[in-house]
Amino acid sequence: SLIVFFASQKLYFKALYQINFPFSMDFSNGINYIFTYVKTGSFPFAEFFAPISGHIHIFPRLIAFPNIFFNSFDVSNLFYLHWGLESIALFLIFLLLKRTNSKLYWLLIPISAFIYSPLQDSGYFNFGMVMWLLPPISIICIIYLLDKKTNLKLVSSAVCLAVVSTFSTIIGIIAWLPAIISLLKFDPTHKKWIEKKWLAIWITSAVIIGLIFYLQFPKDAATQPNFSFLFTYDGFAFLATFISSAFRVKYHFLMILIGSSSLILGSFCVYYFTIYKKNLKIALPWLLFLLVGVGGGLVTDLGRADLSLHYGNEPYYIPISHFFQIGLLVLISLIIIDIKKEPLHTQKKVLLYFLVAVIIGHMILLIPSYYAGWLRGEHYFQLKTEYANCYSL
Repeated sequence: SLIVFFASQKLYFKALYQINFPFSMDFSNGINYIFTYVKTGSFPFAEFFAPISGHIHIFPRLIAFPNIFFNSFDVSNLFYLHWGLESIALFLIFLLLKRTNSKLYWLLIPISAFIYSPLQDSGYFNFGMVMWLLPPISIICIIYLLDKKTNLKLVSSAVCLAVVSTFSTIIGIIAWLPAIISLLKFDPTHKKWIEKKWLAIWITSAVIIGLIFYLQFPKDAATQPNFSFLFTYDGFAFLATFISSAFRVKYHFLMILIGSSSLILGSFCVYYFTIYKKNLKIALPWLLFLLVGVGGGLVTDLGRADLSLHYGNEPYYIPISHFFQIGLLVLISLIIIDIKKEPLHTQKKVLLYFLVAVIIGHMILLIPSYYAGWLRGEHYFQLKTEYANCYSL
């Protein structure tokens, strides 16, 4: 099937371009503390827990440690770990689709095209991608666990997953957002909020972990979020580009246009299910996907938009940014199913054809992304090979 094709080409990509050479932030973020441990014989806990550029990488380091320490610092195996984490994310999305509507299984084809895109890592990072792939898995698990009758076991598990996401990379803090919406329970019959204790537990946990996270940073940290920037054109352009970062087009204004169109379509889906149909139950998990995509963009906007030549289209943002596109695909498909239940008049036919065109457009826009991903993979493999040969002299 096409799902196997997308998975296989990504596995082949990993096998073809794997190389035992930590690149860019790989060494400083994920390997240096192990090197210190080997040199001194004493585990450097301060270095292990220390934040780097706003990120605290506790759980990616824990996962990568056995391979690096017991495998003579060979980091090439981490490329296969990326593929495994991507496959776990796809399986969790399958479980969500199964719970939503069995007629949506065909969406696993375009969704797998997003998840297994070679662009999102491009062979650039080995350890670095582990920290970007853990939060999506945690977030999808949280959405899945809380999309049913809530109990202490489920909430506790979701809190643990949010902690994993938070202490993987800074954008992982958005894992706390979707659960707040999921745990808001309103009884329309008695017109009152119910099961408020779970929401209280969640918010209390978020505040505690947030304080722990904040206290890890030096008090004189120079970088402070500029909230006013979000309300400028550049702030919006960064968010729109972030939303469309899974795609690659020649001109930057086209990225902004695609992201803006996605935000408009997302707003329409929110309106359709919350106001027009008033049917949140079936659509809620995928509306939360939209929230995660926008939330990730806003967090990144606050922390990275002021950097020069940084427009929000960095490939390693894709594991978070494509939440929005995946959620959009599912919500549009649900609308199509809903439209087909009733007699089709001219207006509904036009809407139906337009929504089908949007889904087809997603797949067409991914073609340049695959081309760019394979080109980048070859480029960075050659670059790393040159470095490795230089260091081996």
